[in-house]
Amino acid sequence: MNEQLTVPQLLEIHMMHQERFNVSPGFRNPGFLLQLVDRPLLEGFSGSDDDSTLVRQAALYWHGLARAVAFRDGNAATAIHAMMTFLLLNGIELDVPEDELVEAAILCVSWKMDLEECEEWIRRYLR
Repeated sequence: MNEQLTVPQLLEIHMMHQERFNVSPGFRNPGFLLQLVDRPLLEGFSGSDDDSTLVRQAALYWHGLARAVAFRDGNAATAIHAMMTFLLLNGIELDVPEDELVEAAILCVSWKMDLEECEEWIRRYLR
């Protein structure tokens, strides 16, 4: 199985963070969101459902959303939640302590993790 995330799913994830953590609503650049949702497909990874491909796609969602700053607020949480949602949709779970999840989300959004480091981080916590 290779289920991709959609813009409505990403918006739903972000809205959940708005309600739960009082994140400011709105976009900084909605065009980034439209570009990001197709990034894993555009990089040629669709059609394969082995774990390495799915982990790479998850890293692309996480890294892309964190770096693009498509939303006015809550980009780190939305990005890491989108990554985990993508993995769950494709039958993959992570086993990661919450404090390490928060730390990784902040590192990625603050440009202290590159794409390969995001991918390695995901692999480290595969269940």
